Amino acid sequence: MSLNEISLEKKLAVVTNSQDSIQGLSLWILHHKTHYKRIIHIWFNCFHKAKSSHRLTLFYLANDVIQHAKRKGFPQLVDHFADYLKKATALCIEDKISASIDRVFNIWLERNIYSEELIEELRGLLSGKSVHLAAVSKIVAEFKLSELIDKIKKTKKSEQTSASKLESLVNCKVDATSGEVLNKLKDKTHGEQFSRDFDDATKCLEAVINSLEKEVHTRSDLIESLEKSEIFYETQMEEAKTVVDAYKNFGLRVKNVWRKLEESRSSLPSPLPSPPRDAPSPTNSDDGPTLPQMDVFTTDVNAFLRRVVSDSSKGVHQTASSLDQRLSNLMHIK
Repeated sequence: MSLNEISLEKKLAVVTNSQDSIQGLSLWILHHKTHYKRIIHIWFNCFHKAKSSHRLTLFYLANDVIQHAKRKGFPQLVDHFADYLKKATALCIEDKISASIDRVFNIWLERNIYSEELIEELRGLLSGKSVHLAAVSKIVAEFKLSELIDKIKKTKKSEQTSASKLESLVNCKVDATSGEVLNKLKDKTHGEQFSRDFDDATKCLEAVINSLEKEVHTRSDLIESLEKSEIFYETQMEEAKTVVDAYKNFGLRVKNVWRKLEESRSSLPSPLPSPPRDAPSPTNSDDGPTLPQMDVFTTDVNAFLRRVVSDSSKGVHQTASSLDQRLSNLMHIK
């Protein structure tokens, strides 16, 4: 069953706070529950435009629809309404209807319509204390670019399908959208052919309507994903700005330290000067410390080197002998 959006907008605009009016429109919405996403979207648009008193009526209407949907086992509508309830509640901050809306929250909590976490979030929005930090964190954690790309492709495909079906409708022999189509029925002999052409045109028209409804739902999902992607990338940009600012501050500190080092370099003491090339070498004398005899030092060094070479040779011979023994053993095994 198709949804007449203009009719729904009129019904939402004129609904009153009486029980009969709210229940009547609630039954009408549940009768068209297959279009729940579009209905909820239109409800929120009307809520956004409405005055304070009528907003309360629309909230009561949402309460009736949600509770009936919960009892009749249609959780999709209940869950989809939750996101729009957050947006609607945020519009009622410090409003005179906030106390009445809070009573609706109490009913939902008592009857287990929504979780305690969601009710607390809605109350935070109603009081103006919540800043959507939890919602933003959830969006950032769950956002996937691949899902957004898939929805864009799906929307493009849906648009092409609608265009194709609309072209088929235009090419029909009979214009089923015209109120003067029956004037083309000239006589009884052409009646059967006209009936077949009209049936074909009607089927094409129904196909176009169904395709456009699917396209509207697809576009709504895409818009929701784009809004979430905007939140995600704004958050990422803020984090990137924080990192950039940190590096800028670090760079400024490094430059400041470098400048101070350059300023203090001129005041640092100079290193001790090297002795001139023609300065005499130190020798033994009665006035200074006694230096060791060079020939004794050389003899000790040579003895140490010979000992090191001898030990190394032994190690090499031992390693070679051990290797020969292992090779011999392997040959005997074979």
